[in-house]
Amino acid sequence: MYWRIIRINGDGTIRMIYDGTKMHLNGESSEERQVGISAFNLIVDDNRLYFTINEIFDDYIAYCDLENGTVRKLTGDAGTNLTIVGNDLYYINVDLLTSSIIGDGIYKINVNPLTDNNLPGTKVIDGGDMGVCSLAASSESLFYYEVNGYK
Repeated sequence: MYWRIIRINGDGTIRMIYDGTKMHLNGESSEERQVGISAFNLIVDDNRLYFTINEIFDDYIAYCDLENGTVRKLTGDAGTNLTIVGNDLYYINVDLLTSSIIGDGIYKINVNPLTDNNLPGTKVIDGGDMGVCSLAASSESLFYYEVNGYK
């Protein structure tokens, strides 16, 4: 079994991805390298299940309407700590394609798009040099931790 390091997080942890049962060159494509698709960061709000999809080259945030099964893609960003306040979903961006560092800030997207959305969210709080590692909400307020302290 082979693993590939895809990033070292600001807190020193390492994110690795399964890379198949034999060694592969960079850029090589193979069905044998993918185990499947996984959803994480699950939250439920107003009959919708919000989640992050983690595919090898296509992470994104979406929701599933629990009444009719409709799935809507909200952003092309990968995010953690999904938090809803009003009509906005806030998340810590962990997508290396749309952020300069992992957890570089808190982003938001509207939870009621008319069509699937592949665009990144809007950055509302900058994480500074060290990044953001936690996010929660209480009523209309956001609470978050920067890697170097509480805000």
